[in-house]
Amino acid sequence: MTRRTLVALLACVLCVGAGAVDAATSSDDFATTLVASMKAARVSEGFEVRMNVSSATPGGGAGVPFKLAVVGRFGADRQAVLVRGIAPERIRDHAVVTELAGDRGLRALAYGPGSDDASLPADPFARLFGSDLVAWDLLAPWWDWPAQEIVGAESRGGHDCVVVRSRPAPADRSVVREVRSCVDQRAGIALNTQLFDGRGHLLRSIAVTRLMRTQAGTWAAKVAAIRGADDRMTQVEIYGGDERYQVRPETFGRLDRDESGR
Repeated sequence: MTRRTLVALLACVLCVGAGAVDAATSSDDFATTLVASMKAARVSEGFEVRMNVSSATPGGGAGVPFKLAVVGRFGADRQAVLVRGIAPERIRDHAVVTELAGDRGLRALAYGPGSDDASLPADPFARLFGSDLVAWDLLAPWWDWPAQEIVGAESRGGHDCVVVRSRPAPADRSVVREVRSCVDQRAGIALNTQLFDGRGHLLRSIAVTRLMRTQAGTWAAKVAAIRGADDRMTQVEIYGGDERYQVRPETFGRLDRDESGR
């Protein structure tokens, strides 16, 4: 895949960014083409993102802001992300590593700052560090689900977008049973993503609140707001990263050791 500039590639951490897609005459063909472009935009041999995260309760109370690093490697059959605390001190080097692989399914492990710290099973659907950021969302697995359809059109911040409804296979054990993505097909960005449970209740939504132009002239997500079911708000802003990050063997080595039992 032709690499895009840093923020364009790393936009997949918030809402996947893809190349522009023209609407086809057939709605089914358009959905297939659009979803394929979003899947292709995820593919990366390695990237790192650094982000500022801040949360606020419905009553206006603000949590302590913090910084995270996210390292990812996204292939066709295996997607993995490592989320590591940078600051403040209480979360520094605490990490959650999550993988979705065709042969091994969905797994997540958590560990502390010591290199020899034992890894413990983690919930990939849990809030990270008390925010509404969720490790499973960073994988954007809904673009691989079998049921994809165009269900409408909306306008978000002056941008027209089409709404893609994604649903998993019945045997999939995901807590999330439906995702609706409002995709600006000209910019190739999911401007709003809503995640629902099996009863149709909204679990959380992810809205891109600030876009930026890349060096290649394409659009990318810069800031996103995550709203939880309890109306808690989390803002995520990417402030740096590396689109050609060299993933070290130990980055996802704990997953391999856990699988082998060593």
